[in-house]
Amino acid sequence: MLIGIDIRTACGEKQGKGWYTFHLIRELLRLDKKNEYVLYSDKVTADCAEFHHAHIKILPQQGLWWHLAVMRDFLSRTERIKKEALFFAPTSYIIPALISKKIKTVITVHDLVTFLKISAHQTKASFIEKTFLRRALGRCAHVLVPSQSTKQDLLLHFPKSCHKITITPEAAADIFFQKPADDTVQTIRKKYSLPDKFILTVGGLQPRKNIGQLIDATEFLKIPLVIVGGTGWKSEKNQAKVAAAQRVQHLTDCSAEELAALYHMATLFVFPTLYEGFGIPILEAMAAGCPVICSNTSSMPEVAGDAAILINPQHTTELRDAIQRVWNSPDMRQQLRQKGFAQAQDFSWKKCAQKTLGAFNLI
Repeated sequence: MLIGIDIRTACGEKQGKGWYTFHLIRELLRLDKKNEYVLYSDKVTADCAEFHHAHIKILPQQGLWWHLAVMRDFLSRTERIKKEALFFAPTSYIIPALISKKIKTVITVHDLVTFLKISAHQTKASFIEKTFLRRALGRCAHVLVPSQSTKQDLLLHFPKSCHKITITPEAAADIFFQKPADDTVQTIRKKYSLPDKFILTVGGLQPRKNIGQLIDATEFLKIPLVIVGGTGWKSEKNQAKVAAAQRVQHLTDCSAEELAALYHMATLFVFPTLYEGFGIPILEAMAAGCPVICSNTSSMPEVAGDAAILINPQHTTELRDAIQRVWNSPDMRQQLRQKGFAQAQDFSWKKCAQKTLGAFNLI
């Protein structure tokens, strides 16, 4: 089979969906030597030269023109070599919605946040998703989702998808399991002027991440807070809170290596987000041996299991009390570390790739 994949988000600076694509594609290529792959990007990609059954095709077009160029190229390849063809879209619905019906497609639906009244959404991104997802679901051969929660959300809004959904849980990357060297920790602590003890959260300042509640709680408790991530959509209110806070640092340009070290350095990881399709930062913190408090909504109880303290993210008092209990209890933190590390080990990108390939083979 010839498998085409849109890997744009896995190239260059990566965020959540980009890391998903990056780790999944590399594990797929390690696992599957039977099929031939064409990896489509619009810029220079991460090195995949070790995988001789994968060809990288860089197309310089932008916007919709890039998607049209990919469709032309992939269709011509399949007609030329006369192989069964599949196109996998891990982050975008445009090609699966528009490509010739001669090509079978698989899509990943990471979450249904655009369709839920949780927080403000970016107008352009929401419009594109609402425009193309319904059509992509109607045409695709299979749908991947990262959690049972996302599957339920998908079936609520698109009940006709029920016959073709596979849950493919995500994972923490290997780097988060590895303890950083002492000199690395010292360098990062000095670079960012970090205190000896602090709470860490990851995800940026957009409203859905609920950072405002966490800032209120940590400022009340007089506990240092380090926020990692960009500003994001509709974040002006939270930016003002960060600026006014006395014990909050916002780091926007951390490398993967620095983020891994921060998880190891933090006294506690708190993830009070209102909604997540999966919630990889929970597993990253657990892999690094950092105790976790997270929301009890959407997919997060699935990811955390019994290895985290679960709270209602809408209740500042509940969040504040949970932080105070864990912050003041070395024994509780140690128990959470042990449970969390075991929980993180239950997830892997290899397992994700195996389930993904299994879905491909069902087609």
